[in-house]
Amino acid sequence: ADSVVFSLWNVEKPLRLYAVFSEEDFLKNDSAMEEINEAYNELLNSDNEEIKQKTQLLLNYIVGRFSIPVDQNENDYKPSALISQLIIDTLDLSGIEIDGLIFKSTKSKNQDFNVAVRPTSCDKKLRCIKAIDCSLQPDKKVICKARYRINKANNMFELEPTLDNFVLQLD
Repeated sequence: ADSVVFSLWNVEKPLRLYAVFSEEDFLKNDSAMEEINEAYNELLNSDNEEIKQKTQLLLNYIVGRFSIPVDQNENDYKPSALISQLIIDTLDLSGIEIDGLIFKSTKSKNQDFNVAVRPTSCDKKLRCIKAIDCSLQPDKKVICKARYRINKANNMFELEPTLDNFVLQLD
């Protein structure tokens, strides 16, 4: 069985994220996207029509790449991973520092988001507070074997006492 660790993180300092959403997503009245929509509306209020049009064309292309369903094939992640790195590198060269990207999940049946955060930003702005060590079974069951918490005094994982293993069923 493959091993996987789920972790829970606190955001200690605000993250600057590049939003990868379609124009349709930006225009929805969704409280979860309030800050993202405000930033997009600022762009729309820009006087430069050419920048607005090119931004919308670029976003639609990028959203298309991030909307490709990913399955067991690790190559399915490569287009979005390459685009992510290109976005980060281009913004860095322009003097605009971002901490990562936020985009819609292709796996979730809900309207959940994924956030990809740069390792350096994780170190500076996030703090891991809990972790669960699990094994992924061939029948798509996840058996969670051990829980850990982070000791604030020394930043080390400590085994958290648990009564039983528990099982998650993946769709």
